Amino acid sequence: MSLTSEQQAPAKSSASALVRSGFILDPTCEHHDSAGFYQAGCGFDVDRYQPSLFAEAGILLPAQIARAVPQRQAEFLAGRYLAHSILGELHSPNREAPHIGIGERRDPVWPKGVVGSITHCGSEAACVLASKTRLHYLGIDRENWMTQNVYEEVACSILDADELTRLADVHLPSAQAATLIFSAKESLFKALYPTVQCYFGFDCARLVSVDMDKRNLVLQLRDDFARRYQLQRDYLVSFRVLSVGIETLTLGRVANPQ
Repeated sequence: MSLTSEQQAPAKSSASALVRSGFILDPTCEHHDSAGFYQAGCGFDVDRYQPSLFAEAGILLPAQIARAVPQRQAEFLAGRYLAHSILGELHSPNREAPHIGIGERRDPVWPKGVVGSITHCGSEAACVLASKTRLHYLGIDRENWMTQNVYEEVACSILDADELTRLADVHLPSAQAATLIFSAKESLFKALYPTVQCYFGFDCARLVSVDMDKRNLVLQLRDDFARRYQLQRDYLVSFRVLSVGIETLTLGRVANPQ
């Protein structure tokens, strides 16, 4: 299913002003009913961004974002636009969706009963949301492909020795394979952060398998980390290859810790 942003706009608000202004480009929204979540995406034109668009769209501009550079303000607005669009569907098409708060670490604070995640990459944004009656954790991430130079600089900080060996299983150039694993760990972090409420490093999760045909991989949490937060150890991460990068998605219901 692909719907326009105006069809998805929360509570008939003025969010469609962002489309009319030319700031939001090619908005889409899909309902993955069998998996239990909505996904929305769009492009955005930073050159068309103005701070006044927040008020025109009925979206709050937090003080910490108002102090940020225009690029950060623009991507924040695009992400919140997508999130409000989906919230309008999750709650009711007849009443305005609740505002989305912002945490101390600038993470989205979702309304009660909702899980979700937002990602930005270049001039594109994506958002996934679900009711907690369907999913308990949900994270999405998009990354442009690393260059070979960047890969050589960061590989040892995001991958352990075993993962470096497993890059051959990914059947992508080494820099792209590393980008995939990096993104998978980012989407897992976003999915788990609302539960653990702390930042954790790349060393807390490791790649244990990848299936290029099914487009998914398995990340396993370090045993002590999983025990500390009473988390299951294994997480399935799906992915899709984009023209200039990768998108990863982590979702599921809570299982008994292992």
